[in-house]
Amino acid sequence: SEPVSIAGRAQPETAQTAQPGQLYLVIMAAPGQFLMRNTQGAFLPWNGDPAALVPARSLPALAGQEPLDVFSGVLGVEGEFQIFLGYSASDRVLHFTPTPLTIQLIVDSDRDGIADVQDLCPATPPRSPADGTGCSLGQR
Repeated sequence: SEPVSIAGRAQPETAQTAQPGQLYLVIMAAPGQFLMRNTQGAFLPWNGDPAALVPARSLPALAGQEPLDVFSGVLGVEGEFQIFLGYSASDRVLHFTPTPLTIQLIVDSDRDGIADVQDLCPATPPRSPADGTGCSLGQR
């Protein structure tokens, strides 16, 4: 698997910039299965209760745009993931992205453009063009 780098950005309202704040990151890995990232970078199960949500980062002052690394490294999993970013300022009100960022991750071990789960020829030679089934001309 190849390393990936996924990042997002929270955009606090102008009235809340320069206030102390916290950034939040929640990922829906499957319907009803939520993970939150803590300040150490670990992903922990989250039950959906705002009172149980922990921040991914605390800031002495919110800026107009706050970058947040979602993940860097080798995932080794595939599927569809929805990423929610949020923040709170000194008023402690949670503000989350109304529409999550949705990403689709696939594992393609032979790098032919066909996900391993759909690849009929999982060992396509490097730089060989593959058809929609993941097979090169010599593998058909």
